[in-house]
Amino acid sequence: MKNRLKELREQRHLYQKDIATMLDIAVSTYSYWEKGTYEPDQKSLAKLADFFGVSVDYLLGREPSKNEKSPTVRDAQSDIVENFVKEFGDLFSDETFVKYARLYKMMNAAQRLMILGVIIGHLENAGISVPPMLR
Repeated sequence: MKNRLKELREQRHLYQKDIATMLDIAVSTYSYWEKGTYEPDQKSLAKLADFFGVSVDYLLGREPSKNEKSPTVRDAQSDIVENFVKEFGDLFSDETFVKYARLYKMMNAAQRLMILGVIIGHLENAGISVPPMLR
């Protein structure tokens, strides 16, 4: 499992502290998981699998991933979603916004698209036109 956790984290350009924050655990705890010193409990393992968009069996090394996308495969919406934090994160100095922007950065593509859908809904409800490529 240790190689898979590190590989998944690095593919997303995240630090151990980013994952630890998302799971609300100490950085050292996540570091031990990644090194293979300890293994996460069931609840944490499920959270990791959901976060990375893979199965628990994949994390445990029992199967190759069937639903994990190659980091080089991206569509237009994924690029837009990925750039959200870059575009808006610099505009605000509010610490709460920065915290949520960091959490957004740690989400997998499906979670980001869900957030994008909520944002689009709010824009449309406010009467702001949304470009077709965002729908």
